[in-house]
Amino acid sequence: MLLKKIENLEHTVQLDFEAESMITSDGMRYEFKRMHFYTLSDHLVDGVRYPMEMHIVNYRAPLYEGDHLHYVVIGV
Repeated sequence: MLLKKIENLEHTVQLDFEAESMITSDGMRYEFKRMHFYTLSDHLVDGVRYPMEMHIVNYRAPLYEGDHLHYVVIGV
């Protein structure tokens, strides 16, 4: 993975990467795009909000006219 850019967006730090890694979900391929972090976490696990959460953002470009970007976001 080649790191392209690091940004401080005030509410999060975002790391952008060159498109070279892929995942597959429901038979569709998604490119790994970026990861960013939240403090406190965005989500609760068993009712607990943890100090930090990372989102791994993957996307798929539109396949046909009228289609839109599709995302798979993994929260850790």
